[in-house]
Amino acid sequence: MKTLEFGAVRLGVPGRTLFDDLFFTISPGDSVAVLGSSGSGKTSFLNCAAGIRRPDKGTVMFGGSNLFSMTPSERSRLRLTSMGMVFQFSELLPELTVTENVALPLRLAGRSKSEANLTAIDCLDSLGLSKLLESRTGTLSGGEQQRVGIARATVHRPKLILADEPTGMLDDRNSELVMEMMLKQVAELDAALLLVTHDTRIAAMTSRTLRVHELNLEPAFSSEMNG
Repeated sequence: MKTLEFGAVRLGVPGRTLFDDLFFTISPGDSVAVLGSSGSGKTSFLNCAAGIRRPDKGTVMFGGSNLFSMTPSERSRLRLTSMGMVFQFSELLPELTVTENVALPLRLAGRSKSEANLTAIDCLDSLGLSKLLESRTGTLSGGEQQRVGIARATVHRPKLILADEPTGMLDDRNSELVMEMMLKQVAELDAALLLVTHDTRIAAMTSRTLRVHELNLEPAFSSEMNG
């Protein structure tokens, strides 16, 4: 079964159609990068995939279920349990330790504090971040913060990882480390990764790219397989 399927989706902003009649699928184990300049529709596409932005037309299916036939609370619960979000700025909570930040999705899903913390510690250890367990996020480098953000996004073993410019504020070496970590999680969890970026070098590390045109050309997305 496909992890995510767009069926004849149309989405626009006032005065402009971002994309129209879009068909897109991603399967377990796939990693797909969406390339495009600022304002071209990348984040809107990602928000549709997350069930945050309702398309003007068409369907968005996640694991065989129509996201927008669900109630808002059902979609929120689905994001909490089956999706992981990685942001451009890690969005870690400075008042919490690294372990507590990573455990947060589990706590929100109803797990006990002790169980959530133990699972978070196991996740951090598997990603080579055990030395940071009790650190406050404000003491971490940008690259460390993003890697902790990936741990938080994957601690609950999501089916879909969504990343919005996850390397946009990092140098080349840290960008590679962050991408390698996300791809490691994709392989180990048999998850799907959908990320938006303006960096062609980062996009080349994924299995497939989609280019977004600034104007509403046909097709609005052109697909090309990486070599």
